[in-house]
Amino acid sequence: MDTTLRETIKLLKGIIALDIIFIAIIYILGKFDIPMLQGILIGSVYALLNFRLIAVSLNRAVQMSPGRAQVFAGVSYVGRLALTAAIILAAIKVDYINAFGVIVPMFFPKIIIVSSAINRKV
Repeated sequence: MDTTLRETIKLLKGIIALDIIFIAIIYILGKFDIPMLQGILIGSVYALLNFRLIAVSLNRAVQMSPGRAQVFAGVSYVGRLALTAAIILAAIKVDYINAFGVIVPMFFPKIIIVSSAINRKV
């Protein structure tokens, strides 16, 4: 199993754990409903997909010449950013998906990566 797939699986486990915590908090606050659950699922799946897209594009960029790799990485970044914006805008526009539920899980990979880096130092 390659390193990026192993890291993606670790990230998936962390996202599931944070999703459960997030759902529990939302439930305790009395804000849990089906649109919130759908938003959390969409945001979580997209967060994992985005991480995987980063991994795949970086693996491809490493095999390119420096100039071409820089252009490729830039285009990949803009594409992922546009996809993120489209998902957030769609969540804002439709009534059956809670935008807050979509946006919060998009930060879960950052939380997981930073916390695992802190745990390695301690």
